[in-house]
Amino acid sequence: MRPTTVANLMTPTFKIVLYALCASFALSITPEANAQLLRATSLLPVGSDPRLSPDTLDFGAVVLKDSKTLGSTIKNYGTAISTIIGVGLANNVDFSVQGPNGPYNLDPDSVRAYFVTFSPQTHSAPSGKHVGNLTFTTDQGQKTIYLVGYDHVPLIDTLKFSRNYWGAAGTRIIVTQDLLSSPDSTLDSVWSFHETIRYNKNVLDLINVTNGDLLPSPDWSIVHNILTPGHLNVTAGSSGRALKGKGVLLRLEFHVNNLAKVLDSSYLGVDSSKFSNGFEPIMRVMNGLVRVKDNCNPVFVNSGSASNSIRQNTPNPVTTSTEITYYIGGTEEPSSQVRVRLYNSVGEIVRNLVDAEQPPGTYSIAVDASSLPNGMYTYTYDCGARHEVKHLVVAR
Repeated sequence: MRPTTVANLMTPTFKIVLYALCASFALSITPEANAQLLRATSLLPVGSDPRLSPDTLDFGAVVLKDSKTLGSTIKNYGTAISTIIGVGLANNVDFSVQGPNGPYNLDPDSVRAYFVTFSPQTHSAPSGKHVGNLTFTTDQGQKTIYLVGYDHVPLIDTLKFSRNYWGAAGTRIIVTQDLLSSPDSTLDSVWSFHETIRYNKNVLDLINVTNGDLLPSPDWSIVHNILTPGHLNVTAGSSGRALKGKGVLLRLEFHVNNLAKVLDSSYLGVDSSKFSNGFEPIMRVMNGLVRVKDNCNPVFVNSGSASNSIRQNTPNPVTTSTEITYYIGGTEEPSSQVRVRLYNSVGEIVRNLVDAEQPPGTYSIAVDASSLPNGMYTYTYDCGARHEVKHLVVAR
């Protein structure tokens, strides 16, 4: 007779149930609990086990002189204390690290964080690629985080309308658009560009667009058309000369509308721009303004009277309402044409606060801001030879 054992008592059905219970228990425990269980049963080798996660930091493209920061960790997965002897960074010109240099001890299951910043200072020709290593010297040898990033060189530091312009109704004015190249620019790869310019169709009528000094003819040709009234589309291409240096890009000739009123204005703005090499080229765009020439009487300040000026609104920032005070100085005429306008952050007129002839004196405007979205606003004051700009902030 065979001796009775547990194995002999296990019927096939009982074995299936037992195996299912064991499998269910194995699937239910977490990786951390599993690691502790393995340590407790001595299935893991005794010793330290430092590991990096992630072991590669890819920063992608970063604008030259700008920066981007990513993080990584070192964790001890072993059963004994790990010693981090030192941390070294290869290529500390473009990369910098925040974290303990060592030496220090890392207990089992302990983690230390490191943050690496990529800030390219110069263009790395030809691809813009920068690489580096962050190396940890440990009791288990060297561990390395591989670093890679690309510099993005802006082609143009500034694209701007060179100044604000005055023009009398019925006359022609020439507006120039200037381009300032970045010191590390790659303009020699630009053979064409496209941009859309916005202006006030009620004040200006476009006559022509011609080459600036940077686009010498016949090497560069320009085609322009009106997309919709007030929106100008310009496309330029070169047959043999790349865009070089800084100076006047375009000359725009406008006719100031005969029906334009004194102190009417036209905003000149770049809605979009695209250059042939595919980079985002513009770091800064400075828009312009054309104002209809003021035939307001010149300021003549009488003794004891205030000159033309406007005060900062109070309160500022604004929650619901604010007050703007302005002065009209004494003149040889009984009244002066005054205009006060409120603009939003993109230069669009939000409200005409004052547009009237007024005698010398002190005036106040109550501005209801309850319907204005939060943000920065600009208000302008025009009378005589005086033009002032101040800022108003709506914040709730």
